[in-house]
Amino acid sequence: MTKQNATGKVVKGKGKVWIGKTTSGVLKREDGSLLFRVKFNVNGKATQFEEAVYNKLDKRTAEKMWNDWAMQEKAKAQENPFMDETPTFAEVVKNEAGWTSWLEEVSRSEDSISHVRSKAKMLLENDDLAGFVNKKISKISRGDCQQVINTLKKSGQTYWQCHAVRQTLSSIFRYAEEQDFVENIPSSHVRLETAKQAQTRKNDQAKDCFFEGERENIVNYLLSDEVKPAQRILILIALATGLRQGELLGLTWDDFHKSENDYYLTVKREVTISKMKTNAIDARVSINKFTKAGDLRSVPLLAEVGKILEEYQKTADHTKWTIKGEEYDFITCHDGRPYVGKTAHEWWQVINRKLIEKGLLNRVLTFHKLRATAITMLANETELSIFEVSVIAGHHSVQVTQGYYLSHEEEHMQKLSQKMNGVLHKAS
Repeated sequence: MTKQNATGKVVKGKGKVWIGKTTSGVLKREDGSLLFRVKFNVNGKATQFEEAVYNKLDKRTAEKMWNDWAMQEKAKAQENPFMDETPTFAEVVKNEAGWTSWLEEVSRSEDSISHVRSKAKMLLENDDLAGFVNKKISKISRGDCQQVINTLKKSGQTYWQCHAVRQTLSSIFRYAEEQDFVENIPSSHVRLETAKQAQTRKNDQAKDCFFEGERENIVNYLLSDEVKPAQRILILIALATGLRQGELLGLTWDDFHKSENDYYLTVKREVTISKMKTNAIDARVSINKFTKAGDLRSVPLLAEVGKILEEYQKTADHTKWTIKGEEYDFITCHDGRPYVGKTAHEWWQVINRKLIEKGLLNRVLTFHKLRATAITMLANETELSIFEVSVIAGHHSVQVTQGYYLSHEEEHMQKLSQKMNGVLHKAS
């Protein structure tokens, strides 16, 4: 039986939830309706809701609720079919008040809402997509969505631009599903590229990071007196751990731990900044209690970086910063206030240029490539398993780590072969 979403508007607040092995689950809302295929984290909080969801259901009860509800909805659909009464894709998008208010309830930030809105507007204004946007939304198929991506690719849109469009389609179809306009999300399995193209892109991305000699030059320069302490610490941690930018900026001294001679960090929040038009930085800075990876995780620190951080702690600015009633003692801050992503990018751009001027680097890479550098290093130059690297990186799936960061170069394969020698049979 086809699994569908329940009718009715999303209700914030308490409910009952069953968490599956994946991030999907069943939510029984306060109005008695059910909602399926909503992302939850394992602590029992719905990531798309502001308030916690309580009381986990056991699997058997959840499945019974699901089956009973699905039978009722199927019977309703047979008695009163709605497929021909649904609006067109364009009419859904133009009813911005409806779907943007829904996005506000389920989205993480104003930036993501603004991003979806701009992409949706682009779809409506593209003459080549007139047939798609004027079609009844209930009649749109996966093939129609695939044709949208193919058209955009032919017009010169990049992989990531097409990726953003697919995410926008997904958001709009999820809203349509919630309103009972569609029974499923046709954009879910749309391909952005062929398998060969995907492998080529991943291989190119794997090369887009700093390697051993370059890393050594970067670290030596960071340890020089030319670099300010806060900049040194932020970039060193980025190179050593591969934390995301928001996670780096959200680190507090309570997240830094030492156990005998071992050091590690607890990653449990991220700092983001809204694009709302205001000069009040405090109104724009947001502290998200859950990172992109979901729940908190512990990340080991290289001993040499841990010692540098331990020394920095003695002289660092420990001015507390309060937001929404909570105090934070950020590792990198100015008068207690955390730095934002723009600052981190600017710091790295200056250092990257200096390294090029000194002949220590010969290329410019973004701040995010420090993360790629760290994960590539951990995956290919340490004894860590790919599963352990995936956890440190905060990837939802080990396939992401394996696909993008594990080297398949001949030299790396030779090193693995040397490690395997003697495993099956040791010569006497």
